[in-house]
Amino acid sequence: MSLSAAADYIGKLTGQPKPNVSTLWRWCLKGCKGVKLESVCIGSKRYVTASAIERFIAARSQPGAPTPPTTVNIDRHSTPRVQAPNDRRRKEIEAARRRLDELTGSSRRPSTAPPSAS
Repeated sequence: MSLSAAADYIGKLTGQPKPNVSTLWRWCLKGCKGVKLESVCIGSKRYVTASAIERFIAARSQPGAPTPPTTVNIDRHSTPRVQAPNDRRRKEIEAARRRLDELTGSSRRPSTAPPSAS
């Protein structure tokens, strides 16, 4: 069945609102917590079977299912525990800049802004 039909099927199967088709695409291509939804691509369309959907749901519902590590975005609203690696890195950068200034004889003003991500 198409991913659109699969979304309807999942909604009826689980009794919850149907997932968006883009969610099914993500489950097929990247997976969800270590489990991928089996699918086949014919032309530019992706198809799944009812049994593949049921296996995917069963695998995700097992106790102790593998959970990959999550990425944490560090920003000014994060807790201090999460900010610690960011603060340490900032101190390392400042120390490296001071050492470079010592070696080259330059005198730069210390940067107060965090380095920008490019």
